[in-house]
Amino acid sequence: MKDLRDLPQDATIEADLCIIGAGAAGITLARRLRGQGHRVLLLESGGFEYSAQAQDLYKGRLTGLPYIPLDTARLRYFGGATMHWEGMCVPLMPLDFDRRSAVPDSGWPISYDDVARYYGEAQEVCQLGPLRYDLSDWLDPEARLPDLSRVQSRVFQFGPPTRFGAVYRQELVNAEDVTILLHANVTEIMVDDGGEVVSGLRLATLDGTTATARAGRYVLACGGIENPRLLLSSDQVHTAGIGNSHDTVGRYFMEHFETWPVNIAMTTPKEKVQPYFGFNVEGLYLKPCMVLEPKVQEELGVANGGATLDSVAYHEDVTGFVALRRLLNGVRKGDLDEALETLPLILADLDDVAEGTWRKLNGQRYRPLAGDGHAVSVKIYGEQVPNPDSRVMLGDDRDVLGMRRPVLDWRLTDLDRHTAVTSARVIGEGLAGEGAGRARMAEWVEDEGWPDSLEGGMHHIGTTRMSANPRHGVVDGDCRVHGMRNLYIAGSSVFPTCGYANPTLTIVAMALRLADHLSMRMAAVMPDVQGGKE
Repeated sequence: MKDLRDLPQDATIEADLCIIGAGAAGITLARRLRGQGHRVLLLESGGFEYSAQAQDLYKGRLTGLPYIPLDTARLRYFGGATMHWEGMCVPLMPLDFDRRSAVPDSGWPISYDDVARYYGEAQEVCQLGPLRYDLSDWLDPEARLPDLSRVQSRVFQFGPPTRFGAVYRQELVNAEDVTILLHANVTEIMVDDGGEVVSGLRLATLDGTTATARAGRYVLACGGIENPRLLLSSDQVHTAGIGNSHDTVGRYFMEHFETWPVNIAMTTPKEKVQPYFGFNVEGLYLKPCMVLEPKVQEELGVANGGATLDSVAYHEDVTGFVALRRLLNGVRKGDLDEALETLPLILADLDDVAEGTWRKLNGQRYRPLAGDGHAVSVKIYGEQVPNPDSRVMLGDDRDVLGMRRPVLDWRLTDLDRHTAVTSARVIGEGLAGEGAGRARMAEWVEDEGWPDSLEGGMHHIGTTRMSANPRHGVVDGDCRVHGMRNLYIAGSSVFPTCGYANPTLTIVAMALRLADHLSMRMAAVMPDVQGGKE
């Protein structure tokens, strides 16, 4: 482990492979490649702990739909976004890799099986349970569930959550062939005059130390905002930015939009739907979700989407245990008025207070009780369809290193709205038809546009998308940048579509796949591209 601040000014650091970014993708790559005889350099902009100064480099401007500030949605220190994620995981589905008639620009240049073979190992990296994601695999065979013929019942698995920067730090620090370089901000990817080979990286610290990193191969693993930002900023040879000959870098920004289109007033005995509110199996928390069958998605002309059930009381922050948390927070802040407001809610829902407190003390996730007469909210985790007008660009403002800050223009389409509303309606009507209760669509569904409660999952996807044809994307099926011999990209920015699945599990699986490809390339008797040819 080294700190760029401690190196001589204008030092040169050499390696066989340089990984830019130490998040889930970068750390997975480094772990996979250690011990294979290759010198691996892992660059991290921050340190091992959070720093407000490093975090400031993540600030940017938002246009389009309201979104979380860019310096809130990400973390710029060792471990990246895994240092604040929930550990929520589910694999992509086979249909997510297919070309779908209803989804523009869909279809991956690789198959589901190409990625699925790595999901088992990715489960272990993310400290999850067995690779089982059908709800029926986790329930007693005698369990009674609603018969939803048009819907698959799957689950999300929740890890501890795994803080990659803490869990895997010492392993990489101890690895003789891996060098972690902290406080190393990449300000430019340098390209040779021919424009096909990366010749080095310009590095800088916040206190003015500069250096150069040189390697045979490079992997950009900085996330769906910073990956396009760095490519677009590196315009000395490619004036439009590296990999941007066809104006695709930064386009097709996708999120998992979250919204609540339908509520159900429950009338069925709670045992029939209670599993959908989440449960624990041997310390593993599982949250079931409902997904329209692929043939139903095609029939209705919608993209993919997962639906979960939550108590409306929980969604509206008024359950007994949530009220107790508000009371304690009010006492800590010295806001006695807020604390006193919660007392009636606590006294009216003591069963939930007891349930939530017991789960908290036993290290389990809180979930609200569901019973007759409770209103249930159907939450949609929607697949945003590829849209070239939803994009990351460079703004005019610059950070302290002189780099232009990013601008995010998040846009959704009518098809995205159709997916959310239609999926929720089918699932809501299916539950109602099974006697679960009365389904009622939210008021915003009858209007145009999106509700104020619309949220994104802080998943930055698609901005350096994978394609067989360079005109349609940024990287090929091996994650190598089109037109470049030795530059690769890791992370969800290469996903052509996003399904409804939280991306981290697939990020890790894809990083394992890329590491194996790079290992094969570096082990083969091939000239080093550092000299200019491969």
